[in-house]
Amino acid sequence: MLVSGDPRELLAGCDGDARRQDTWQPDPGKDLRDGRGLHELLFPEGDLRRPRPWCAPATHMLVGQAVESLEARLVELSPGDTIRVLDYGTGTGLAAIELLKACRTCGLDQRLERRGVSLELHLVDIPTSWFAQGFALLGECAWTRFHALTDSGGRFRPLSEVTGGRAMDVVLASMVFHLIPSRALPRVVDALGDITAPGGRLLWNAPDIGDADPRTVLVHDPNRALRERWRALVAGKAETGSPSVREAVRIAREHLDGDAALAADRRADRRILRRAHTAPEVAGMLNSRFAGAITTAAHEMVTRETLDLMLVPSNQEEYLPEIEDFSLRCAVIEDLLLDEVLPELRAGPAATPQGLNIHWTFGDFRAAG
Repeated sequence: MLVSGDPRELLAGCDGDARRQDTWQPDPGKDLRDGRGLHELLFPEGDLRRPRPWCAPATHMLVGQAVESLEARLVELSPGDTIRVLDYGTGTGLAAIELLKACRTCGLDQRLERRGVSLELHLVDIPTSWFAQGFALLGECAWTRFHALTDSGGRFRPLSEVTGGRAMDVVLASMVFHLIPSRALPRVVDALGDITAPGGRLLWNAPDIGDADPRTVLVHDPNRALRERWRALVAGKAETGSPSVREAVRIAREHLDGDAALAADRRADRRILRRAHTAPEVAGMLNSRFAGAITTAAHEMVTRETLDLMLVPSNQEEYLPEIEDFSLRCAVIEDLLLDEVLPELRAGPAATPQGLNIHWTFGDFRAAG
């Protein structure tokens, strides 16, 4: 679970006995392989002491704004009061981990204790291996409460029900909005507006919201290019020199009929939006319940990190569902990405010495009222 870094030393709220107040916990024996894959994409070899460079600057910007809000809220409160933070779409816990580290580093945990104010960090997501890995990392922290976004039948629950009707002072959405389909995003905005306290702060980042500056790409542009290259190969519209890719194409052609090909495309499109949201589109939806501003920045993602993103088990399984064999699928992704997709992208102005500049979008919004 961890190569190094003791949570009790690193994270605020993890140095005492905690009576769990979760409404969800993973089933005993839950398979964490996919969760560990994502965790190691975010932290090198799972080491909590430092996130990997591709996501560190964007996460630290989000966390810095959150700590600023927590400190401002603390001075307004009296002994016995509670500050509540919601991490929407927690995944394996990147933003929550970095927030707890920041609270320890800046001494906010000690100031909270001196003033007699408590802090609750509500973590919500779909019950997957990713979320179960987050529980494995943060389930002993006294500040955290885990909640499932869906019920036992897989239906999304009202967010006000998920949080027990509690109003949140700060809402974080780290690398979430770019994954939500356009038809569902207005409902998510309304749900977040319902549970954010008047004047409460919604802070978010996303590496796959356009439009990208010509000197940057979106984080999933390599995925999209790889998918298009794969579809062209299966359709006989392109050729490759890789033995692994040729074998995968041969198998796909033998087993895929028209309906299966369409189903595979639909499955891939659920994982990564074929057309990324734009910042004005997202801002327009948020403005129905919040007021704020969007900013952008570029941060490098090196080639190894791009490959590791594609190789997260559930990412690759959903994005190349035509290839059932795990080892063959890994080989195809590596060959197509390193031999064809990345060289083409790195021939453009987004290239860096070791990879590509990724276009990050940030939002800082306040709830109406």
